[in-house]
Amino acid sequence: IKKFLYQHMYRHHLVTASMSKARRLIASLFALYCAEPELLPPRWQQKCAAKTSDSRQETARTVCDYIAGMTDRFASAEYQRHFDLAGGLNAAMPSGLEN
Repeated sequence: IKKFLYQHMYRHHLVTASMSKARRLIASLFALYCAEPELLPPRWQQKCAAKTSDSRQETARTVCDYIAGMTDRFASAEYQRHFDLAGGLNAAMPSGLEN
């Protein structure tokens, strides 16, 4: 049964494709937030600013903690908000700043 489950469930091509997509999504958000911590919510920006020793490592840790607290749906929405150009530039603008 174990062999069957790995072949037909755990390692099914649709499951592995979905897992690969999720890894890319998380890696993209991580790289973005580490490069531009000002995109984090204010509370998380403050956590990054409060770090003193190795700021890049501490920022990476804070970004990890932020992403770890995301639901799948929220992470997907954040990815769309930051990377989906189909919505146009106004999609990423706070309300009231659109043209």
